[in-house]
Amino acid sequence: MYTKLLTATKKRQNVTCYPFALSDNSGKSRIFISGGISDGSSSLLKPQEHIKIFPDVTFDEFIDVETITLDEWAQKYSIRKVDLLWLDLQGMELNVLKSGLEILKNVRVLYTEVSLVETYKNAPLYPEFKQWLADKGFNVQREEITGLMGNVLFVRQNFDQK
Repeated sequence: MYTKLLTATKKRQNVTCYPFALSDNSGKSRIFISGGISDGSSSLLKPQEHIKIFPDVTFDEFIDVETITLDEWAQKYSIRKVDLLWLDLQGMELNVLKSGLEILKNVRVLYTEVSLVETYKNAPLYPEFKQWLADKGFNVQREEITGLMGNVLFVRQNFDQK
């Protein structure tokens, strides 16, 4: 997938690609590779309800990948503020945000996938996710949840323009 990303963005000077997965720890982690009718469901978390909801998506392979926390990524690449943070991490979104408490203070808008069922083992459900972000100063701007999963746009209230 990373090679496909590089190819698709090579002519875009405003896109930077990084050769690792965001996680709640830095080092190496196993990623479960999705196949079948979708290669877009790979996750650092083991599939759970996902295989029941989407039986045509398989998880027959895994590989080890380099991982980095959100705060370590921001520090390593001198990222001081983020206008829009878009996370689609197949159940790892909240774990990654918890690993990025410093940079999260300087995120204006967050667009993220959420789930109402445990699609991946130990993946937090939307109500927990929503409350955690509310405690960090984010309000829901728009919910697009159909069925058991969807996407939500959160906006930080009283964002300080630094």
